[in-house]
Amino acid sequence: MAQLQVLLKGENWKLRILVCFLLLVISLVILELWRPGSLASIFSSIKNGLVRIYRLGGDVFHAFKQVVSTIGSWYR
Repeated sequence: MAQLQVLLKGENWKLRILVCFLLLVISLVILELWRPGSLASIFSSIKNGLVRIYRLGGDVFHAFKQVVSTIGSWYR
C-alpha cells in the first residue's frame, strides 16, 4: 500500500531541484578551485551567447518587418 501511495503521489520534485542546484554549486566551486578564473570565462561566454541571440532576434524581427511592409505595399 505504501508503494502505491508513493506512485500516486509522485516524487518530491522540490527536493530534486534543490539537490541538483547544490550539486551544480559544488561542481562550480570544485572547477574554480581546480582552474582559477574559469568562472569568469564561463560567465563571459554566457554573456556573449546571450548578446548573439539578442542580435539574431533583432535581425529576424527586422527582416520580418520588411517582408510585412513589402506584402502590404502590394495591396496599396
